Amino acid sequence: MGRPSAFSSSFVSYSLAWAAQVAMTIFLQVYLYSRGLSVVQVGVIGGLNGGALAAFQIEAGGIADKIAGKRNYLVLVSVIGRGFLILAMAYLYSFPLECVWATLYGTATAPFLPTTMAMVSDEGKGEETGKNMGKFRMAGSLGWTVGNLAFGWIALISIKLAFIMAAALNFSAALPMVLHQDKPKLPKRAEKAHKKNLTRAFAYFLASVFLISLTTGAGNQFLPVYLHEIGASTFIVGAVIASGSAAEIPFMYLGGGLSDRIGDKVMMISGSIIFSIIYLLYSVISVPTPFLFVQAGRGAAYAFYHSSSMAFTQRGDESKRGTYAGWFNSSANAGIMAGSF
Repeated sequence: MGRPSAFSSSFVSYSLAWAAQVAMTIFLQVYLYSRGLSVVQVGVIGGLNGGALAAFQIEAGGIADKIAGKRNYLVLVSVIGRGFLILAMAYLYSFPLECVWATLYGTATAPFLPTTMAMVSDEGKGEETGKNMGKFRMAGSLGWTVGNLAFGWIALISIKLAFIMAAALNFSAALPMVLHQDKPKLPKRAEKAHKKNLTRAFAYFLASVFLISLTTGAGNQFLPVYLHEIGASTFIVGAVIASGSAAEIPFMYLGGGLSDRIGDKVMMISGSIIFSIIYLLYSVISVPTPFLFVQAGRGAAYAFYHSSSMAFTQRGDESKRGTYAGWFNSSANAGIMAGSF
């Protein structure tokens, strides 16, 4: 019996790790707010997490390119470290300590996405890059959907129990990477594509990723707090966020396939326009229930933009896929950090 492919092992690991991320991204904010931290302090903690991610993503992607053949071990260290840090956030509590844990958590998370993106890209066909990235990102949307519903229910019993579950999911995400046999480093080709990705157009692309992520970061940090303030239970908070990620699942696949057919840039523009409409709706709704539908629209927009932008980073030099994924994720997390602050 052969070892699992990069796609299957990364799909399972990504789904588990992203389900666990719910506790950190959504319910940690509610937990800290309920413990007496101010909205500014909650934003600072989220910002430090995003800042560490932004700072170390590029370096992590470069390391992944250098250790091709053993990249699965880098992912393994990442998810195990996240598991321990989630427990620290829940049980070793104070504002200064939370700042330390958030920074370390961001650092531990940094290798995960660029490494798994490069691993999946190396096993796919170039003309199906969008579809492959869309299918891969579906794993995150699936984990995020199930995680929000599960954590929302568990948090009704004990919010600290939700963090124990999140740690367990991260530890479980290490198993597929232990079983996976990574593909060795590819010979350097496509030098022209490498140079093309260093042009002004790529800089504009990174700026676009930053701006989209800025709004995402603000929404992730403060939408749960806002829902809590207008009377939503932890289950409703989880259900609202889950409605967005549930919508992402089919639209990630659809967006990736359309990106291959009509172009990455067209799909990114479409996603960003829908994003603008969704955030206008955020500003005028003051009861919880309609957010179930609005958040579903946000999921579709996010899927269109994200699957096509991920594909854009993976169409260049095969030997630099981790590095390009690092630049992409660094810009995304820099935006999330700015949105949190």
